[in-house]
Amino acid sequence: MKTLTYICLLSSLIAQTSFGAVALPKGSFPIKENDQAVAKAIKDKKLVAYILHNPKSTCSFADEALEDFLKIIGKKCTIIEISSKDKTRETFCPKEVKAAFIISRYTPHLVIVNPCDGSIVFNALYEDHKKDPKKLSREIKKAISEGTKKVAEDAKKS
Repeated sequence: MKTLTYICLLSSLIAQTSFGAVALPKGSFPIKENDQAVAKAIKDKKLVAYILHNPKSTCSFADEALEDFLKIIGKKCTIIEISSKDKTRETFCPKEVKAAFIISRYTPHLVIVNPCDGSIVFNALYEDHKKDPKKLSREIKKAISEGTKKVAEDAKKS
């Protein structure tokens, strides 16, 4: 009986960790509100972080990568969420970001963009996170730091 109880408890813990979808932070924008998010990013002198992910993911590795991406970004970027299941993303997603998403077959995928000129500041793939998450974290942080300075300069010009 004790063995059965332990098995039930263990399987419920496994189910909770492997099927728990990661929630994006409050204030994130859906891709349909791309124009409003970009305007807010310019006003706030922040980069835009497009995050393509599967909100119903059952992969704990993908959820971990998404959590890491969100932790690294923090409040330094305006976040735009793109569900991998949402077919309207083709309509609202900028062409540079769409092109960047083609590179990877897996989600999550993070593309950080300068909202002033639409240039890609950093492109983070799930595959890169899987290889070396610490190295990727350092690279993203550096790109955000440099990109934010450029956004502030570009926003002053416009």
